[in-house]
Amino acid sequence: MKCRSFLNLAIFTLCVSMIFGACKRQKGIYKFEGTLTDNTFSTPYANAEIKVSIAAGGSAIPTLFDTYETDADGNFSFEIERGVFEEITIEVEEENYFSVILAKNLDDLSIDEPNVIDLTTTAKSWININFNNPNGDPSDQIEYTIQEGKDCNECCDKSTQTLTGNGSQTIMCVSDANTFFSLYYVFGTNDGIPGVQTVAFDTVDLDVNY
Repeated sequence: MKCRSFLNLAIFTLCVSMIFGACKRQKGIYKFEGTLTDNTFSTPYANAEIKVSIAAGGSAIPTLFDTYETDADGNFSFEIERGVFEEITIEVEEENYFSVILAKNLDDLSIDEPNVIDLTTTAKSWININFNNPNGDPSDQIEYTIQEGKDCNECCDKSTQTLTGNGSQTIMCVSDANTFFSLYYVFGTNDGIPGVQTVAFDTVDLDVNY
């Protein structure tokens, strides 16, 4: 009888401990900290807006949780209570800069120590690719492939492209600022690799004469 009472007490104590532990975990806080760096100028990005969105369990659509601002050294920090999300998305969108989107699943995060999330972005530059074929035939075709340039959703396709016609045609691309942008073209038996140095927040011309 005493053994049974002792066993019941042990089970009760264990259950209380588990429930208490679960409550403690539920009330835990996820801490986040990081730095946003401007890779174009190798400097911290100050006063940038950091958007934090969360997706609750069973939901694939994130909703805005809050916005934060980087300090003079590009640092940012925030906290989220445990149990209110399954995935967190951190986004930076600044004018004339490429956007940054980073998603983290709950399983990738620590509740015991700050989660360090360092972000980088680059300034934009635009390139006018001017294809000049003043004396050609309307059926002329030139093939070109971007060799050096940023690969992103809003950037020009880096697969081989075909352009038909004569006269002048211009295609605008966006790429990282203060870097080299080039393409390889083939027209008949002629080919070449023209390029140009991009300029931050500005548009440069790349002439392809054939």
